[in-house]
Amino acid sequence: MVVLEVSGCFVPLRCAGFESHFQGRMEHTGLDERVSVALVTTSGTSADRTESLAHHAHSDDLHLSLQRSSSGTVAAGGGSAAVRPGSVSIYATDRPYYLDYSPPGQQQLIVQVSRASLGLPRMMVED
Repeated sequence: MVVLEVSGCFVPLRCAGFESHFQGRMEHTGLDERVSVALVTTSGTSADRTESLAHHAHSDDLHLSLQRSSSGTVAAGGGSAAVRPGSVSIYATDRPYYLDYSPPGQQQLIVQVSRASLGLPRMMVED
């Protein structure tokens, strides 16, 4: 397993690759200070937003992730969900989460958006 630190595009994470010849690519575009979009392609990885990393969050962002290929598991808020192509998951970057995208051929399209920019009541977003 190859352990990588990934922090430059979204939020600080601990990532691990599962193949000796791990390959990964992130195409990231910031639309403005509230919204960014990334296409993440890997040969299989996991991402851990630990309690400590989440506790030091400097934003109120949400990730809306569309699983484009392969399968995996998203764990956040005490629950988990299996994802397959076409699945959408939402998780908060100021809370811990774990993404198991260990099967090869992964691709996710991720929109990172500030909760405040949604213009919705806080409780509606939390629910």
